[in-house]
Formats: sequence, C-alpha cells, structure tokens
Amino acid sequence: MIFGDLEQAEVIKIHLTSYKVTLQVYEGFFENPLPRLLKRIKIRLRDLDFDYFDYRKARQNQLLYFKSRVMPNDHPALPEQLSFDDQVRKLVGLKAEGYGPSERVFLRNLQEAGLKIVGFKIEKRK
Repeated sequence: MIFGDLEQAEVIKIHLTSYKVTLQVYEGFFENPLPRLLKRIKIRLRDLDFDYFDYRKARQNQLLYFKSRVMPNDHPALPEQLSFDDQVRKLVGLKAEGYGPSERVFLRNLQEAGLKIVGFKIEKRK
C-alpha cells in the first residue's frame, strides 16, 4: 500500500535483522548495463513507517554496479551483463561491496583511462 504496484520496483531488498524492506526503481534497468537509481523507498516493518528518497535531481547519480547480482538467473541478458560486470571489475578496479563511485566519477575515470561504454562492453576510445 505504501509503494503501490510492486512491479515498478526493479530491486527489492529484504533486511532480515532490521525488519526493513527497500524498494528501488532504476532508469532503464534491463536496457542499461549501469542503470541510474531514480527512487528508493525504505519500509520499516516494525513501526509501519517509511522513508522516500527521490534521486532524479541528485547531483551525484548512483549507478547500480554488478547488476547481474540482482537479475533473474534465467534472464536472457544475464550472460552479457555478467561479462560487462567482469570488465568493470577488472578495468576499473571496483569491488563487489558498497555502492561504488558516482556516475560522474566513474565516467571521468573511464575517460582518463581512454575507455568508453558501448552497449554492454567497455572499449578503448579511438
């Protein structure tokens, strides 16, 4: 009831120890290898309250790194996403923990390394 249609959320996190559920909506979740977080709703089940976070006008866009971790195992694009995630891990040195750098920092680092994102691949700039 707080969120509305649960199918709008691409990622649902269940926090077992804190009795919270977090619903996350991303821009172009399946079309983009690094989708931008648009909004997040954290529902506290103990007191039936919630916090709403709107990231659409944020200065520092948060990207979803290692998206393959939250994709369905039978999704046809999973192998391509796994390959992209592996490239990001190797070339940029990101670890699978935490949220990673903002979009601006990530893209600047790619550019400084002479790299760019083309579809679901990281390639050298010409």
